[in-house]
Amino acid sequence: MGLFALPPIPEFDQVPTWQFTYSPCGFIGLNSTGPTSGEAFLASVNASSGAVLSAKPQEIDCQQNLSAPPPSIFSALSLQNPELVVGTGTGGTIPSQGCTSGDYCYELIVGNATSMVEPQDFSLSVDNSTGEPSTIPTGFAILSPAGQVIVYSLGDAEMSWADGVGNATTPLEWGSMIWIDMGTTNPAGQDYFLQVQGQGPYADSAAGYSLP
Repeated sequence: MGLFALPPIPEFDQVPTWQFTYSPCGFIGLNSTGPTSGEAFLASVNASSGAVLSAKPQEIDCQQNLSAPPPSIFSALSLQNPELVVGTGTGGTIPSQGCTSGDYCYELIVGNATSMVEPQDFSLSVDNSTGEPSTIPTGFAILSPAGQVIVYSLGDAEMSWADGVGNATTPLEWGSMIWIDMGTTNPAGQDYFLQVQGQGPYADSAAGYSLP
């Protein structure tokens, strides 16, 4: 059996994260008498605070190559320079421009998106200063580098994406933007924290970003 841990690698303003993978299987190439299947345990931990971002058991097939941990959304997607802005114009909405006119919104730029990461590969939510899910956000959006809304989600946590000029399978690219609409009250300095939870091939991994 084995326990793998990937070291925290700070990238831009991304919170360093430890990725842990426990497997009851024998190491490949080591004459092991381990089981043919079993239950693994996968976890992501904030390397700065020690807070557990995700932790979940998972059934695995020991006949597969377990010499490396599963893909991580932390490694596949990095977001740069969280910035607080105010929605432009009048009458603009999350579906039309990503941030409602007059609302306070956080903008994070995609600095890296390996392996054709798509919106469906992760979900988004915001924690407050106590580490509890916040009900403040009114919606989320992903914009193209040209500023067009690719997909959006209304509500305080993103669980599924609605189509804009793209859909949940449109690959992200460098310069794309993630927007978080925080409503009409200025959230600056309140220690909010963006949670990015991996889905699909990145399930059971997570990443986090401090919001100014």
